Amino acid sequence: MGKQLALAHGKDGIRVNVVSPGPIEFEGGNWEMIKDTMTKFYEATLRQQPLGRFGKPDEIARCVAFIASPAASWVNGSHLIVDGGFTNRTHF
Repeated sequence: MGKQLALAHGKDGIRVNVVSPGPIEFEGGNWEMIKDTMTKFYEATLRQQPLGRFGKPDEIARCVAFIASPAASWVNGSHLIVDGGFTNRTHF
């Protein structure tokens, strides 16, 4: 959908990109609840993280700020996966 919108609206100067965050942990978030109620699942998911931790909201925000900024003016129709390497498949 993002690519189709980018192709349709690029000529109008509208860039469309998609950001897909991986597991993000923050106070009051789902992972905090899962940590307390489904400890084994939480720990198993954490072990799968190549960086050994969950992401933080500011890490996603910095990526969004970049992709929306003039520094990324040539980025259009892209899918940015921000997950610390959690997703282990090829993206086409």
